[in-house]
Amino acid sequence: AMIVSHGLVAIYLLTQVLGGKARINLRPHKFSWISVKDIMKVGGLGLINSTGLILTVIAVTAFVGRFGAEALAGYGLGSRLELTLVPLAFGVGAALTTAVGGNFGAGQFARARHIAWTGAGITFVATSIIGVSVALFPGIWLDHFTADPEVYAIGVSYLVIAAPVYGIFGGGQTLYFASQGTGHMILPVIITYTRFLVVAGFGLAGAILDWNLTTIFIGVSLGLSIVGIGQVLNVLRGSAWNYDRS
Repeated sequence: AMIVSHGLVAIYLLTQVLGGKARINLRPHKFSWISVKDIMKVGGLGLINSTGLILTVIAVTAFVGRFGAEALAGYGLGSRLELTLVPLAFGVGAALTTAVGGNFGAGQFARARHIAWTGAGITFVATSIIGVSVALFPGIWLDHFTADPEVYAIGVSYLVIAAPVYGIFGGGQTLYFASQGTGHMILPVIITYTRFLVVAGFGLAGAILDWNLTTIFIGVSLGLSIVGIGQVLNVLRGSAWNYDRS
């Protein structure tokens, strides 16, 4: 179903472009490595960033799996909600990428920062409402998927620990997309891998020291917070965002 739906969307968008409705004229162009460099400066690092996100999920899944199938199911139910926040952040962040890029190109750095903060604030509020709501009332999410008491209890544990920082994570993800407009993505990607190292470190320590599942969930929560706090510090102090202040 996912393959079919994505395929249909791709066909529709292609017809829009070829039909001229997207105001883009497709015609042969001479190959240019300069264009490839410009694309990969952001897109290439974006691929590396996505790899870091995947590695984090794999690491957490592996460490949670030590506690059995019920633990995996409970964690899986809780973390699925977390993944639904990424498209929300992307929806706002994609607009910020264009807006920030245009203002950077025009030398309007202060305006670019204002736009980024506004977009991140919107996402922060929306994802905070979601996170706090499910942390206080986990049943509004879990009741739809399981009646197994052990799976349910583990899902509750995860949401109570991780969901309160969904707002920080959502706002940070939005600032990540906004940073793409600056053309400088090394620091945002480093932040993603810092999250991976922290989460993996908690999981590894838990395996060695025989910590309980709650400790791993605390590591996940800390990792989510690192994304948000790190991206905020990047905008506040990072050289890419502060040309006019250096």
